[in-house]
Amino acid sequence: MIDVLIPTRGRPVELATTLAGLAAQTGVQFSVTISDQSDDEPSWDTPPAWTVIRWLRRRGTSVALHRRESRRGMAEQRAFLLSCASAPAVLYLDDDVWLEPGALDRLHQAWGELRCGVVGAAMQALSHAEDRRPDEVTSFERWSGPVEPETLVKDGPGWDRWRLHNAANALHLAESLGLDGPGEPVPSPERYVPYQIARR
Repeated sequence: MIDVLIPTRGRPVELATTLAGLAAQTGVQFSVTISDQSDDEPSWDTPPAWTVIRWLRRRGTSVALHRRESRRGMAEQRAFLLSCASAPAVLYLDDDVWLEPGALDRLHQAWGELRCGVVGAAMQALSHAEDRRPDEVTSFERWSGPVEPETLVKDGPGWDRWRLHNAANALHLAESLGLDGPGEPVPSPERYVPYQIARR
């Protein structure tokens, strides 16, 4: 259903954490493809990473490991990963991002229900969880009706929406919408809110 594509270089601790987040995903089938361009040993060549890789493979998740020593930039690295994909949906996942349980299923459900080309989920800087910035979330606006392409013009309507993803702003928005909160159970897959990140 989903090919998860991970470019990495010299980040063994971070990659193991990313893989641990993937191991906790349920509700949707996925495969994992890692393309490594480390100077020394590949980032997956650590006991913690191998533990998770073996666990994923044991439960039936395909994990492909590619060692690519010639570096021609991130765009080429991502193009290579995309050439390895065969599923109808792909997720580019940075090698230092931990996905909370259920995140992959929510993204896949949103993609199917909204019938748009791209869905995403903003990364949260939990180190900023106490840093509330109400002036940076005033541009938040839900999608009402089908998702449609928008044009963003500098300093025009919607330009300030780039601030929605600063620090932990999206976390605070989720809390205000009743989607998440300290001590609450993990959000269910159907609990997501599509919102505009650009405007005509």
